[in-house]
Amino acid sequence: MTDPATGTWASTDLPVLSAAIELCFEVPGQLRRFRELVERVGLPSETVRAAMLRLDSASPPFLKVVTEWGDDDGHDVVLLGEPTERGLRAVGTWPTPESALDRLISAMEAQAQQADSEEERSKAHEVAAWFGSAGRDLMVNAIAGVVAGSIAAA
Repeated sequence: MTDPATGTWASTDLPVLSAAIELCFEVPGQLRRFRELVERVGLPSETVRAAMLRLDSASPPFLKVVTEWGDDDGHDVVLLGEPTERGLRAVGTWPTPESALDRLISAMEAQAQQADSEEERSKAHEVAAWFGSAGRDLMVNAIAGVVAGSIAAA
């Protein structure tokens, strides 16, 4: 992958990866054509092609790219395969302990808003605030342990 300091990651590679993952999610399991990605991203086709090659050749890859036989114009037909775990993590769609905790905190805040009494509301807000600040590292580690299987879930 290119050095993020050059701007290639933020200006080209990440937008191409995000658009590719969006396309893959629209019809899961179906290969998508390069042309669709170029239209979605709005960058020149050679820029998109270069970004796809970088994303595919990274170790581990961000995205699987399949190059097929030539089309009527003699160009290779490039198809998008499924995104990898690394690609999904890069665009924020892979679940992490941090994202699970953020969803839990949001759910607690929503429940606090619907509480019947001021006391329930106050306690729920306190717990959510603690999870979001002082208890964050503790909770992230606990969630990671449960997900990894090193802490048994009851």
